[in-house]
Amino acid sequence: MVGAFGRWASVMLLLCAASDGRLLAADELDENDPRPGLHAILSDSEHSVTRTDRRLNFDWTDCAVDSRIGENFKARWSGNLLVRQPGDHTFHASLSGRVKVLVDGKVVVDAIGDDIFYSGQPASLSAGDHQIDVTFESTPKEDAKLQFFWSSPSFTLEPLPADVLSHNPTALNDSPASVGESGRFLSDALRCSACHNGISELPTLNAPSLQRAGDLSHESIVERLLSPQKANSDSMMPQFGFSKEEANHVAAFLHEVGAKENVEGVTEVEFKSTDVDSGSKLLLTTGCAACHKLSQLPDKAVGASPYHGPNLANVAKRRSPEWLMKWLLSPKELNTDHRMPVFSLSDDERRQIVASLVQSSSAQVTEESKQQQQQQQMDTASIAEGRKLVIAANCIACHRITGIEAAAKKQVRPMIAMGLGGLNRGNSCVASNDIERPKPTTHQPRFSLNTVQREQLAAWYNSISHDLRTANHFAKGELLLHRNGCLACHDRDQMKGLSKQAGSIESKRDDLRGQSQALIPPELTAVGDRLKEEYLLSAVAGEQT
Repeated sequence: MVGAFGRWASVMLLLCAASDGRLLAADELDENDPRPGLHAILSDSEHSVTRTDRRLNFDWTDCAVDSRIGENFKARWSGNLLVRQPGDHTFHASLSGRVKVLVDGKVVVDAIGDDIFYSGQPASLSAGDHQIDVTFESTPKEDAKLQFFWSSPSFTLEPLPADVLSHNPTALNDSPASVGESGRFLSDALRCSACHNGISELPTLNAPSLQRAGDLSHESIVERLLSPQKANSDSMMPQFGFSKEEANHVAAFLHEVGAKENVEGVTEVEFKSTDVDSGSKLLLTTGCAACHKLSQLPDKAVGASPYHGPNLANVAKRRSPEWLMKWLLSPKELNTDHRMPVFSLSDDERRQIVASLVQSSSAQVTEESKQQQQQQQMDTASIAEGRKLVIAANCIACHRITGIEAAAKKQVRPMIAMGLGGLNRGNSCVASNDIERPKPTTHQPRFSLNTVQREQLAAWYNSISHDLRTANHFAKGELLLHRNGCLACHDRDQMKGLSKQAGSIESKRDDLRGQSQALIPPELTAVGDRLKEEYLLSAVAGEQT
């Protein structure tokens, strides 16, 4: 039976993320507790890497099995298979390559071919966990593919689901793989590839455009330059060691080149007495908590981390009500590089959300700071000095800035080969804040990372032995799911989105009691099995009503 499930299964792969980039806290799981997915070892003729895969469902057409591995490769997955109903189980594979599957040491699949569908002989399995080992080898004739299925008298043919696969990290020495996967996403979210060569799988994630920096107050720009985390506690922006005077120069330059947005059609916002309460409910029920920290949920971790949006608890310090109204209507007009989903909100709903956001902060720009801002903006010498500082700090590597060109990238691999010790050197942008910078200072960026995050980066970088290959198809979709916060909202393959917070959200308001399930968006597990390709594509594009 050749290619019978090819098109149907390829749809399922569109949103099939292979690994979870989030590292669980030490107090959440014991080191001996089973982890979701199978432990994978991937190798080519030169080296091998490890990772965790939640599903055995891959299509490597026109792309590598892993950005760190060559085209001709071998792979082995090990772990546990949970059988819920005892009886005969038949395992199936749609593949291009060679695959061999053992359950409790017995061969249940052994096949080789190009674009074939193979069914093994039924195997009698008791209820409970069974050891599973899968080996796969690519062939030079065809693009590699492996899609794994099973069936039994109690259920029809289905993809092997993620919730039946697990592994013991201690037994398989899986810790480096888990930590490294978290480092992969952290490196991407920190935009390390903006300055360094050899570590990008996709074009560098755009930081907010500064072409409209005139919308920000001089005071807020200075505060963010001096201490990004003080201005916004969830900021991923590094510090550059600017003095207060230098920060004023940079702010003056950005105001000079950053046009102010014409908010024509957006008049001064006049709030109604019920807006704050209505807006607070909308913030909790529209999914904002998936990507942003809210004043209504101050202690909840943001699921989209490390790709999260700014802290909204103090957004009134940075943005006017009119700007926020415009942003909720059309974010692209204010920032061409935004990642904000566009919600279908009425004018009343947008006003209510803005009312709830601005009431949470009493910060005001003082008359003295306004005068300082006007004086600074008129100082041409300060503007010129700010331009020099922006160039020296290479701000253009991450942000769009009118009239500035990006500097040449640095090679990163000689540094990362030294592991965590190399990352902690004084000239490293991710070194501990306890380590003194070499003198004289050069306005090199320094990220505020904790020890766990530096270990994640070191584990990921140490697994790279050559320039990463550009992600394509499957791997690109996996990264984009994380970049765009899809998995912060939607559950998928045992990765929890807003379902983790639904109970907390429900408890915040009496009028949400009993509605926790209504707060959870559709699950994306096996979404290709439920939706036609055309509908799925239009839904991802935001074209469904």
